[in-house]
Amino acid sequence: MLPYLAASGHTHYTKSVQIHLQDLHSVQQTNPSVYALFNAGLFVIRRTERFWAGLSKDLVIEQTLMRTMKTTGGLVHGRGVMEEKQRNTWLLSLPVTATFNESMQEVANRNFETSEQHKELSVARVERDNKDARTFQIPV
Repeated sequence: MLPYLAASGHTHYTKSVQIHLQDLHSVQQTNPSVYALFNAGLFVIRRTERFWAGLSKDLVIEQTLMRTMKTTGGLVHGRGVMEEKQRNTWLLSLPVTATFNESMQEVANRNFETSEQHKELSVARVERDNKDARTFQIPV
């Protein structure tokens, strides 16, 4: 993956991948319990029980924490410069507000969830992919 990371401009990943690989190679000796969990398939974060729902931790951070920071009512949307105390208060309040959100969904009898099927397996997506593939076929 190193050439792809470098070519796509991910310099922070490119610089730290060697250290990460060294840590991975030594995890069996340094932390056997983590190694056992990793071998059992517990190396992704699952926010739902859907089959395709496993995400790496950096994607979960990007999709949850960073998204909430940038939306209305978030940390950076429509606000001026915030002090460290304000940022900490906002971050530490997330579990409470998530619980409140779930409770309000129960009271309103509304659930915000997605289907059990992966997006790439929908009929429309498969048809579009087949159409795109036919575009590149050479007539015989």
